[in-house]
Amino acid sequence: MNTMQNDETLASLHFIRGQILFEYNEGKTIARRCLSPDAVRHALLLREFDSGWISPHTIRHGEGSNGPWVIQHYPAQSYTLHFDTPIDGHTLPPVTSIQIPLPAFLFIGEQRKYHIFAIRTWNHDRTTLYHAPVPNVSLDGTICYGDATPPIASPTTIEQAWRLFWSSRFNGDHTGDKSRKYPENILFQLHDIAQQQSRTYPGTDLIRARTTMKEILSANPRHT
Repeated sequence: MNTMQNDETLASLHFIRGQILFEYNEGKTIARRCLSPDAVRHALLLREFDSGWISPHTIRHGEGSNGPWVIQHYPAQSYTLHFDTPIDGHTLPPVTSIQIPLPAFLFIGEQRKYHIFAIRTWNHDRTTLYHAPVPNVSLDGTICYGDATPPIASPTTIEQAWRLFWSSRFNGDHTGDKSRKYPENILFQLHDIAQQQSRTYPGTDLIRARTTMKEILSANPRHT
């Protein structure tokens, strides 16, 4: 590593094995400090930075080659789902709105692309992912927002994308291969559970996704 020899040089940055070393003149000596990437970015922007209030559901976020990305975890809870057309059960009356318990979810945002997966237990990098048991989500976890436009993902905007997903009306898209009991259509399972007034979603009915947690993290390697 070269030291500063030019009298006009005030400071320099050195990138060494994932670390950033800041060198600057301090009298007749050269002082050195290790800096974080965030500190360097904010200094180069020459402006103040405030992250804003970050959701307690956010468990990981960072910035990669495609921009910022965020991962959130939501515990199992009850949701109200609205449908653009009535959904029918095999022997139950059709409904356009149901309140139903659903499993825990991982919600992942990158730019304006969002994914959602169900989980049964949280095990960090080894967490097993399952298909979200709702329509309008493809088998790779991609959410279809229809005519709605979600915000660009960031730690301060991702909750807006989450609320937008659940407040939108669901339809009959992407309903297959999400339930062991009703592999042809998850809507039948949702209808049954709502009518039975179950307190929890049956985890044994979930179908494991091909996507793994390690694949998600390897696609977004730079994290905070």
